[in-house]
Amino acid sequence: SFAVNGMERVVRELRIALQRREKEGKIARQIAEQELRSELKSTATAILVSCEMALKLPELTAAAQTRMQTVHQLAQQICGKLGIAE
Repeated sequence: SFAVNGMERVVRELRIALQRREKEGKIARQIAEQELRSELKSTATAILVSCEMALKLPELTAAAQTRMQTVHQLAQQICGKLGIAE
């Protein structure tokens, strides 16, 4: 009887420990995702601003303007995927 009760307690404690570990892992993944998303948002926003500033330069060649527009469009796509309002 004592051995059975002891075993049940061990099993219960292991289940609780596993649930806690799963929850902690989920929280850690969410935090990492939020941090990465924040870093990517900052970088994508910086790219957009840089492209917009470069596109306003009067001395920008047509070829460079085309490339900058492409980079700008790609940055907009990244922002869209990250959920950033432009």
